[in-house]
Amino acid sequence: MSAVLDPRHDGSTAFAVIGVGTVGQAVLAQLEAATRWPAGLRLVALCNSRRMSLSPEGIAPGAWEQALDAQGTPTELGAFEAGLGSATAQRRVVLDLTASATVAARHRRWLERGWHVVTANKLAAASGAFEFAALRSAAARGGGRYLASATVGAGLPVLRTLERLAAAGDRVRSIRGTLSGSLGLMFMAFDERTPFSSALRQARALGLTEPDPRCDLAGADVARKLLIAARAADLPLSYAAIAIEDLVPVALRELPLEEFLAACGALDAGFETRRREAAACGRVLRHVARVERDGAATVAVEALEPGDPLACLRPGDNCVEIVSDRYRDNPLVIRGAGAGPAVTAGAVLADLLEASAIAGREVQR
Repeated sequence: MSAVLDPRHDGSTAFAVIGVGTVGQAVLAQLEAATRWPAGLRLVALCNSRRMSLSPEGIAPGAWEQALDAQGTPTELGAFEAGLGSATAQRRVVLDLTASATVAARHRRWLERGWHVVTANKLAAASGAFEFAALRSAAARGGGRYLASATVGAGLPVLRTLERLAAAGDRVRSIRGTLSGSLGLMFMAFDERTPFSSALRQARALGLTEPDPRCDLAGADVARKLLIAARAADLPLSYAAIAIEDLVPVALRELPLEEFLAACGALDAGFETRRREAAACGRVLRHVARVERDGAATVAVEALEPGDPLACLRPGDNCVEIVSDRYRDNPLVIRGAGAGPAVTAGAVLADLLEASAIAGREVQR
């Protein structure tokens, strides 16, 4: 940001960032590098799990470390909210870039206050049916917008496409996709020369997995993404209804992380058997999430034809196939990079501009 803008600017937006991990740092870096900047958009609050910084005049994204370390105070979410609430602005937006259940639980109260919420945190959007209905009601009552593009497909327009289809009266019949960049890489790297455990270690070394890759292998994160996508398409689905294949053998699930990593070669024999069986039929293994309009939903390894859109991917890609009344004979396919901080941050920033309702207007540097 080249300058702090007048907070009294008509249409101004004050925003706060919670979480400065990999995605949060990428968001701040992209903000700092922007060559075009919407007038009146100010970062006024910033925090991680330990420290926070509040500044009604604005915090330069490139100075976030100094703001937290040199000028920050211990994090207290109530005070953090008060700091955002006291900022002079027409709109307020909270960016939740954490994976925290505590932070996700506050989304509803922010929406009730009329604040907009932009999130990469899947926990609220994939909460139980009652909690999710309450989230929607809070947004309707308060007038806040809930934008969660980054929760499914990183920067790919998955949720936006599903929401637009439903809003335009199209009925989505099914969604099928590879929704994990880490698992996608594992199953593409895994072949007769590369055992599955080596592919797992490769994905972890590239930073595509969770710190404990069992979080990816268990399928819960993909199931949350599937639930969020189904809700965007108005498909009836609950998390409990998703049949999830846990790829971690029972004996390895409770081991300390380092012991699991040392023992993950135990995965190889079973996956090699499945790979050979698939290859004998001319197929390849992929990790697939799917939901039908009747509520049937699975997250599991499937053997696909090599020409299947979900099979022909590059490492790190996500691919989503949507069948609807209007896309019945020729399904709509969305494909591209679905993992990594840069594309995820891009989705967050696009949602921020949409929440600010000033994208493409009143731009200055």
